[in-house]
Amino acid sequence: MNPGTTLLRCASPFVFIAMSLYGLGCMADPEDPGWDPEGEVLGEAHLGSGGDPGTTNHLRYRVTHNHGVQRTVRVIGNAALAPSGFLPSMPDMPSPSAAGEWAGARVEFLEKLIGCALAEGTTVGDTGHIVGYMTSGGFSVPVFQQYHGEIGLAPDWSTRALTTDEKRWVTACVVARTNRYGATINILLGGAHPEITYRASEAYPYTVPESTVWGNMFDSTMPLGSNTDSTPAFNAYICSDVTFCSSAEGATLRACDATYTPCGFSYMGLCDTFDAFCSDPLHSTFEGCSNRSYAIHSYLKASDATCP
Repeated sequence: MNPGTTLLRCASPFVFIAMSLYGLGCMADPEDPGWDPEGEVLGEAHLGSGGDPGTTNHLRYRVTHNHGVQRTVRVIGNAALAPSGFLPSMPDMPSPSAAGEWAGARVEFLEKLIGCALAEGTTVGDTGHIVGYMTSGGFSVPVFQQYHGEIGLAPDWSTRALTTDEKRWVTACVVARTNRYGATINILLGGAHPEITYRASEAYPYTVPESTVWGNMFDSTMPLGSNTDSTPAFNAYICSDVTFCSSAEGATLRACDATYTPCGFSYMGLCDTFDAFCSDPLHSTFEGCSNRSYAIHSYLKASDATCP
């Protein structure tokens, strides 16, 4: 972990699936809690559910790389996400009724994307995903899938397009929440983002550094295939902070920070070694060395730090 790195607040995710066409609102309640592991940045932390500041990591890597998902990401990042409280039409996203491998993929990805980007207290609805109907004034009114902000790396995305910096932050957050096995692992996300930080004492029990990720999926120009293709369509980089195993290979059930995993991210080896390599001016243009100031670190509970 780099000196002066701060940890981002990640409230536990909740999925609320009821909202009426007439009742949806978009409300932000920004706060400025803080934590810095070296004690350099202090603030009042806002803990997640049950006092746990962490979030979950269970986004399937094939969902992250799905070309319909990535085609959608490239479009929606360049416009206001939900100026009226509703997401735009997303015809390339997996259908809410998709079966087999893509069952649940739409909610799975949007939950993480919107949770990473928008601030806690912000709610948006997906008119392309009707979860039921309710009666209002004698009329049948559709009830839409609803998503909630958590971390707030790009809180203004609701009303304007993402900036390049915000695209990098949101990408790193989504990648950090991607899991090789789709297993649910509790993690805490950290980085140099100025909005939300934690005190060291409030980050407990997330005391074990695991990996660091960075990239930009929104501005990728890699070719896209059919909407069921899931070959990697953007460059993302990951290095391992694992020190609790003799080898990072296979450590924990996350397992995207190792060589030859199917997760589709470029593995850069041990973070300390790669940081030292990139600090040499001669290596500044080496693949993966740029834009590392937008990297996000993942921390585990000691109980989840396992070795093969």
